[in-house]
Amino acid sequence: MRLEYTPPPQPDQIQRIIDAINMEHLWKLRKLEGKDLADHVQDLVEMEADKKYEEMVVLLERIIDVTHSLVQYDSREPQPYYAEKAASIYRKLGRRKDAIRVLRRWVEAWPPERPNVKPKGTEAIIARLSHLEALESGM
Repeated sequence: MRLEYTPPPQPDQIQRIIDAINMEHLWKLRKLEGKDLADHVQDLVEMEADKKYEEMVVLLERIIDVTHSLVQYDSREPQPYYAEKAASIYRKLGRRKDAIRVLRRWVEAWPPERPNVKPKGTEAIIARLSHLEALESGM
């Protein structure tokens, strides 16, 4: 049996291989209960329609944990939707401190080396957070 020589991959091929491995790894990390994070949006919509707010914030907190763990891999994370929705539901439940906590956690999740990657609307979230903190402090 004669072995054929296979030349080593070229640098551009190596980078494509690395990118593909990283993307596959990222998609695995984006799963919660066997579903991609985005696939939980319908669950959240149904919970909200059924007024299952406590159940909803539990799922939102779990999703937020996953999105925050992805920050090192994906410049789109953490997405503001989940934090904003959780804060909104917490306010509806009269849990202002939890609303503040979830928004502050979202703001603080961004790595300092990526200050210009924050999504559109970040200023609005920071303003909402400041407003809630002022209400909480009685100002």
